[in-house]
Amino acid sequence: MDDPLPKAFVERLRSLDVLRDTIKDINESGWCPGYWSLGALAFRLPPSPCEPDPGPDSSATIYPLKYWYRMNYYIAIGGMNAVDSPLWRKASSEHVVAYSLLHDWWTARYQDPAFSLGAINFLTEEWEFTLGRSSDDEHSEAARRSVLDHLRLRRSPTSGAARTPFQYTQPGSKHAATTYDRDLWDLFFHEFILDSCYDPHYEMEEVSERRVSMRKTCAVGAYCQYLAWSLYDSKGSPNEDLSENETALSPPRKEEVHRDRHIIRTYCKRLGRSITSAALCYSRQDTEAENTSSKDATSSSAAQRSNDSSAPLPSHGQASGTAPTSTSPEHDIELTELLKPDQNDTNNIGLFDIAAQGPIWNPCPWSTSGEVMDDLYDFPRYLWDRQELRTVVVSDLIHNNVGVRYVAISHTWGRWSKDKPIPIDGVPWLVPQNTRFKVQDLPNILLSIPSEFRFVWMDLVCIPQDRSEEGAREISRQAKVFRGASQAIAWFTDVESFEGLEKILAWWTLELLHVHGDENEQRRVALKEEVWSEISDKQTGLLQPRSGPLTVDMRELNPWFTSLWTLQEVCLRPDMWLCSRDWKPLSCSGMVPVPLSGVVAVIQTQNEAIKERAMKSPLNKTPVAIFELRLWRLKSELHKLLDLDRAAIITLGDRRHCTERRAEAIMSALGTVEWYNKALSDHGPENLHKTLETDLVLGKYPLAFLNELARKVPADFFGAFRRANTKSTPGGLSPFSTLPQEGTMMPFCRTAAFFADGRLRKQNYIDQFIMTHESLYTWRVEQSGAARLPQVCMISSKAIAADALREKKVLPCMISGHPRKASDLAAIPRETRDKLGDSLNFDQSQDGAICIDFHTWIAESPCEVYAVLTNHYKFKHDVEDSERMLRAGCGLILERLNGVLVKAADVLVIDVESIIDILEIETVDWVVS
Repeated sequence: MDDPLPKAFVERLRSLDVLRDTIKDINESGWCPGYWSLGALAFRLPPSPCEPDPGPDSSATIYPLKYWYRMNYYIAIGGMNAVDSPLWRKASSEHVVAYSLLHDWWTARYQDPAFSLGAINFLTEEWEFTLGRSSDDEHSEAARRSVLDHLRLRRSPTSGAARTPFQYTQPGSKHAATTYDRDLWDLFFHEFILDSCYDPHYEMEEVSERRVSMRKTCAVGAYCQYLAWSLYDSKGSPNEDLSENETALSPPRKEEVHRDRHIIRTYCKRLGRSITSAALCYSRQDTEAENTSSKDATSSSAAQRSNDSSAPLPSHGQASGTAPTSTSPEHDIELTELLKPDQNDTNNIGLFDIAAQGPIWNPCPWSTSGEVMDDLYDFPRYLWDRQELRTVVVSDLIHNNVGVRYVAISHTWGRWSKDKPIPIDGVPWLVPQNTRFKVQDLPNILLSIPSEFRFVWMDLVCIPQDRSEEGAREISRQAKVFRGASQAIAWFTDVESFEGLEKILAWWTLELLHVHGDENEQRRVALKEEVWSEISDKQTGLLQPRSGPLTVDMRELNPWFTSLWTLQEVCLRPDMWLCSRDWKPLSCSGMVPVPLSGVVAVIQTQNEAIKERAMKSPLNKTPVAIFELRLWRLKSELHKLLDLDRAAIITLGDRRHCTERRAEAIMSALGTVEWYNKALSDHGPENLHKTLETDLVLGKYPLAFLNELARKVPADFFGAFRRANTKSTPGGLSPFSTLPQEGTMMPFCRTAAFFADGRLRKQNYIDQFIMTHESLYTWRVEQSGAARLPQVCMISSKAIAADALREKKVLPCMISGHPRKASDLAAIPRETRDKLGDSLNFDQSQDGAICIDFHTWIAESPCEVYAVLTNHYKFKHDVEDSERMLRAGCGLILERLNGVLVKAADVLVIDVESIIDILEIETVDWVVS
């Protein structure tokens, strides 16, 4: 007879069933868009067994800790990864990131625990909430232990560390201990403390926007904090790990894991189903220990993976320590199957691990949207096998039950091609030669890659180089190749060492770090000085290698940062490692690998400090690495990776080098491949190259490619403007009077230029609140580089402005990129400014924008001018006529110069008097050069 089951385990399994049913019910009603708060998500979950009053929830009485603990309870019982936890299956990636950042902050994963303890003390004193019910039953106590164990500090504070709470009186309080601490407190405030965050349908848009923006900011700050703490902690931090004697609860011992799992499996056997680690709340380390000890009893899927002789690193988008699913032939129902998400669910990801993934999550989400492919199509056609030293067919590997996990290599070689292609042992096609490295040595070179994966994807040995149909189709699948790789590496064949970059990044991150206590601060300062002394004149590797000293006019980037193909690859995988010629990865003082997104995060965070040092310090008295960081950011503009959209990708590509076939080099990152597959089908591989390189728009891209991109993101495509527009010209007219009047509506030029995004993007608005005006879907690119506009929604013109001024109507706006200055006549009247308040910071001129009355500005224009709407802001609380009247919107200013209509600037308007009708579309059939 089976032993009776502990009540706690039975209740835990029932909690998982309740959670699964709740998620299913709420999801059917369109649950949880990304801008919702974590509090709104937790508010809709069933009460946990350790809540003192499990009665009906009411948004009138909010207990931040109650819902924070509730969320952690369901994560604790479900496991910390996507395989185990039903909670994350229907949440967005934004929720996963926000929770992971807050959990790391709460548990002091990478900061002095005294700071986390200060925040915890303040929260528990400000909002009194005690875990556990008055009736101290076994289930409630087990739930309470699960939550506390899940939230315990990673280490104990130093002796004498102040346990007095910091004065977090409001978000961004000046009393917050550190920048990282302040930002995470601010995020917690917007996720759990604000009353409005629990009812997102009535929350003000600016609150939702602030939350979304803060998640990105906190991810960047958290990564910098992680790097600094890893460096500081590795030098012998006095903070000791919590032992079992500490007040915080410890996870079960290994033998307890085996015993408890046996009990649960016995219970599930009675139910006719098997069980995984989903019902256990043990740490990853203990789960991994058990998986190792029970290796002989692993499932068939685990056995299949074991055929891969490597010891794989954590895959992209998956937390390390993921427990394999246990299957048993005698049970036909899996708990994980019952909790399995929809096949089309794109948010099925593990918790966000900033150490492994860097500060960017879900890069280029549009690159796979709408595709429904089988599993085999999701893999590359070929991979290089480092064991057998040959190119292998992936379908053969899968047929033979060989695990397919691979590392993708990004490098540039096209500009250095030479001679004729040559045969290489193990490669079934001829391989082009180049002057960067000897391609005949590739089999040995690839053995040195810093990865334990058996398989490698590299273009020369994995894409047929004979311009066959097979090779052409592989080119169109680069998004799947790089997104599907378990690891990505950028190989810099001309960089001997990244030591200079390592040292300067370490120094800047230590500048950001705050520690508790005089002794710790002295150690931090000493470590910073030690790193500074080692920087000297070392180069970063970000610019072209040089033999002499750095000069002001030496601004050439390393060739890897000037290739259009590598731009696509880094957009798809910003977490790729940077490796030198001998495959030594960039790391934080040789300890923690730093991905490119991490480099961008540090430089962007310290941008103003770097700029100040570079501009005010003489070249001979400051390490050249600081100047190189400054020049690299200005020239590469890769800080846009932190908030990337498709328009930014193509504008960044305008200054990138590509010997031929520019569209093919960037189309996968843009998610724009339909035109290519159609051309391949219509013309065949033998005529594809000739067809695509004929009649390019402005000498750069095929017309079909541009129109597909313009159809998918018309407002971003037509809204980008050249920064060259900001230069003033004689007479105060548009600068296009002195520039070639072609391609002004295109996000690229015949000659390379710098571009800026539209004003709405700069306001950090949420995509769900921005609507592209329907007239833009009629706009098309023409072969000449002009844009044909059959229909427009007019914001203002000479005639409209004259009528508005007669009626004394005001249309406040901000104009970006136009050289003509606003006169005093265009100033916004006081009564209108009072209506605006601080909603858009109209009193602050940013990036050269000017705050004026748009109708007055139009009336003053010396030339024929029109303003047309591109996208508009959709408020959740719009009043009557909300579907018709404009509230806030972004548009383009078009001017007719010398008889030619050109795009002159970008405008953001606020229609406080509701005078613009967004449904009134005019048929104009304009051609804008």
